[in-house]
Amino acid sequence: MLNDIHHIAQSITQRVFNEGRAQALQANGQLTEQDIERLNTSMREHIKILLQLVQEERWEDLRKLVDEGEKPNL
Repeated sequence: MLNDIHHIAQSITQRVFNEGRAQALQANGQLTEQDIERLNTSMREHIKILLQLVQEERWEDLRKLVDEGEKPNL
């Protein structure tokens, strides 16, 4: 299932970038390719954490992450 989480996180990230503001910023020269790669990696890792918490039904850890920004132990 971990591979599935990675794939899902990657797909969500790509969709956000392809349909979001980041692509427009890059097209306007406001973000470099390196900036986009860093943002993509960071977003994918954060989405993977969210999906893993949901899969494991760790609702209190998810609440802390969303409400307080507290990163869970994975």
